[in-house]
Amino acid sequence: MSGKLKAADLFAAVLFAGLAVFILIQPFLGRAPRLSPGDPGPWLLPVVYGLGLAALSVALFLQAFRKARMSQETRHAVETYRDVTEPAVEEQNDTSPLIALSGMAGVTLFYVVSFERLGFYLSTGVFLFLAMVVLGPRRGRSVLIAAGIAVVTTLIVGLTLTQFLEVSLPRGLLS
Repeated sequence: MSGKLKAADLFAAVLFAGLAVFILIQPFLGRAPRLSPGDPGPWLLPVVYGLGLAALSVALFLQAFRKARMSQETRHAVETYRDVTEPAVEEQNDTSPLIALSGMAGVTLFYVVSFERLGFYLSTGVFLFLAMVVLGPRRGRSVLIAAGIAVVTTLIVGLTLTQFLEVSLPRGLLS
């Protein structure tokens, strides 16, 4: 017995695929200058972003088909497993979607407003940490893991941008 392919899953996959195609063709429609023979110029970021969205679209599409092909017995087993293994997480993160969305809007607003003043490293680290706390479980260990991930991710992205791509980032309070 197979389940039905959910329209929402398919819609999301097609939406991301369309957005990926739109973003991928943008650098080739305009006349983006090349700064030097080895410099990728302003077309690199849209291409990387578009490829990421395309990969996300493929993943969503495959996941939708995998869910649809899952037998009723397997679906029951997965739901039973979730009920047994995830009650502690659900108890810790019983925030309603509207509150989580509002929290993320506030965190994003903080990031946009503080980016120039606090600088890339401080504002991005705080943004990533707060986003993980708002959207994830709020247990002691999870908060510590979120802090570690935020610091490591911020350093990797910041150093990649400044050292390899030679992007000038705002230093803010660290200057």
